[in-house]
Amino acid sequence: MVLRPILCFVLLSMSVVGTAQDAHWSLGTDPSLWLGGWRNVQVGSQLTPELGVVGGVGWMRGNQGAAGTVMRVRPADYDQALLANLGVRLYPGGEEGRTVQGLVGLEYSYEWYTGGTLVPNGSDAGRLPGRKEFSRSDLRLLAGGRVVLSSAFTLSAHAGIGYAFRPDSDWIGAGATTAAPSMARLVGMELMWWL
Repeated sequence: MVLRPILCFVLLSMSVVGTAQDAHWSLGTDPSLWLGGWRNVQVGSQLTPELGVVGGVGWMRGNQGAAGTVMRVRPADYDQALLANLGVRLYPGGEEGRTVQGLVGLEYSYEWYTGGTLVPNGSDAGRLPGRKEFSRSDLRLLAGGRVVLSSAFTLSAHAGIGYAFRPDSDWIGAGATTAAPSMARLVGMELMWWL
């Protein structure tokens, strides 16, 4: 399931890059996810001056990060987590050479946590035996801006609103006694190095 957004990103980029001969590629990260304890890598493709596609993967071991549960509610007990995201970015009036550009976008992300709580055989169908699993998907609408730091680096920041689809009704956040509310990640950044 985690590889589905990555595969969609690759297929979308390959199909569009064929029509956009001067597409530019970038490699980077989301500093706001690093604050939350994630280690992540982002790959982007600027298809036209006004249209870009971004995809990424992230991973985390245990409950790490200074702003972990403040940034976003997590399960109370987990050993590792994976994250995948795929998004489209529009830069209205994005003429090349501008230092500051507006940003509007749409992003889908998927998080998957596995915990140390043992699951008796046959009790939770569809989950790994002996492990507790939690997952959620987000669909967010983004608004923000991008700053060109140099000819090789850009920094984007955005706020997002959307909905977190949480299939696990027993998702309990750290320190909480009831299930966490469905809320999409509110902020994000992209520090990109253009190849």
